[in-house]
Amino acid sequence: MDINGTSTTIRHLGVGVPQGSLLGPLLYVLYTSPAADIIRRHNLNFHFYADDSQLFLSLKGAERLFESKLQLDACINDILQWMGFIELKLNQDKTELLIFHSRYCFCPSLSCLRVGDVDVVPVKAASNLGVVFDDTMSFKSHITDVCKSSFYHLRNISRIKKYLTREATEMVVHAFVTSKLDYCNSLPYGLPKLLIAKLQSVKNSECCAS
Repeated sequence: MDINGTSTTIRHLGVGVPQGSLLGPLLYVLYTSPAADIIRRHNLNFHFYADDSQLFLSLKGAERLFESKLQLDACINDILQWMGFIELKLNQDKTELLIFHSRYCFCPSLSCLRVGDVDVVPVKAASNLGVVFDDTMSFKSHITDVCKSSFYHLRNISRIKKYLTREATEMVVHAFVTSKLDYCNSLPYGLPKLLIAKLQSVKNSECCAS
């Protein structure tokens, strides 16, 4: 590549593919597919979405908690060894541990999960593809985040509304607010009316803004 008469140094790329390439996603899936086999060997369930991987298992009561922790530890260690062999690196700083439980029952106690050289402690909530899941699946944190972000954008839109046409205002509101309300909008079904009312307040403000 030449920029203003200066040429970049040519280097040999022995691994990887250019970002945004057509074959990139397919090659990545082929490259990382053995991870599923490793997880199955440890009798764990999993979800893969691009480079976002989730391990999960269900248990009744706290009697199997220690056994489940050993099961997870062994699986993670095998994944780390495999990733090291194929020159991949697990992002330990983004690894989270979330224990789902009923709000009416005692939450099983688990101090931490060892991931490489990092101790991952349980969290109360974690983001999953743009949705915040809390440990009792109440979705309070998710709705709070949606409302906070939506009102933030509505306030900013109101500052520039006088410079926009009605059509342009509606387009901006739909892009920054309606899209948040519509994303995974089946999840709030059956939630208490108090939480639904918070989303309705955003909808009312959205109608006024547009």
